[in-house]
Amino acid sequence: SCTKGTYVRTLAHDVGEALGCGAHLVALRRTVVGSFTLDQAHPLDQILAAPSLAPFLLPLTALPLFASPG
Repeated sequence: SCTKGTYVRTLAHDVGEALGCGAHLVALRRTVVGSFTLDQAHPLDQILAAPSLAPFLLPLTALPLFASPG
C-alpha cells in the first residue's frame, strides 16, 4: 500500500542502484484506487463486446466527491 505520490518504478530503480546490480519492474498492478477495487473492474474486451455500457457504469454518488453527506 502506498500514497498517490509514490513512484514505484523509481523506487525499484533506486534500490537496484543502491545494491549495485540495477533493477526494474517487470509488472506493476494497481489493485485499489480510492474506494474502488479490482472486484469492481471489468476486462476491456468484455466492455467492448457488450451491447451497452449500462452494466458497467456506476452512479456519480459512488464517487466520494458526489456522495451525500451523512
